[in-house]
Amino acid sequence: MRNQRQTVKLLVAASLAMALLAQTPLNTAFDVASVKPSPPGAPSTSDIQPGRFHCTNKSVAWLMWIAYGIQDNQITGAPDWVRSAGFDIDAKTKTDSASEMEGQLGPLLQHLLEDRFRLKVHREDRPSTIYSLVIAKNGPKLKASDAPKPSMGNSLQDGKMVLKGEGISMASLARFLSRQTARSVIDNTALTGSYDINLEWSSDQNPDSAPESIFSAIQEQLGLRIEATKGSVNVVVVESVERPSAD
Repeated sequence: MRNQRQTVKLLVAASLAMALLAQTPLNTAFDVASVKPSPPGAPSTSDIQPGRFHCTNKSVAWLMWIAYGIQDNQITGAPDWVRSAGFDIDAKTKTDSASEMEGQLGPLLQHLLEDRFRLKVHREDRPSTIYSLVIAKNGPKLKASDAPKPSMGNSLQDGKMVLKGEGISMASLARFLSRQTARSVIDNTALTGSYDINLEWSSDQNPDSAPESIFSAIQEQLGLRIEATKGSVNVVVVESVERPSAD
């Protein structure tokens, strides 16, 4: 849960940048990449700069979240070390800005995982319980946005998690909630506009209680509701993966 929260801002930024740069030719491989096992007790960090991606003590599962745009519960068939072992990565390629780097990070990490971790996967649709984002009984409590471009980030403030966003679509909010609840959230609000969002919820690190608090916050503060339903979830099945040798 803590790693997911640390990663949300990067994930959302990468998703938004990918949409904005959809017409830009993408790099599919880093020009150079260093991959090393993390030393015991190393801090977990990530950073994106123009032409450079750097992270410390990040798992293969974390890298797969970025590379394939999935949640942890959509990864199946992986050995335990894919989630528990940490790696330090310093990779470079030619980009003009951090935003461009974020937009290209998905395919770049896919190639790195395939090349350095010998990762082989395939996708399947499987029946599962999912969440549906709908309008609550008394209607939405959303502020229409006039932001020139979307932005979103979350942080810990005074013991609470705070999400702030400008120009956010309900589809983007649903993707954010998928990260927080570790379950696929589908936008069924039928709201097509973009909105400024300020959401606060409990910072409890207990994964059993934190989703309940964000459920309440969504309804009370945004006039939306998350309800469980049956659906199909696209999962990434790990066929094979290897620990990389140190550079």
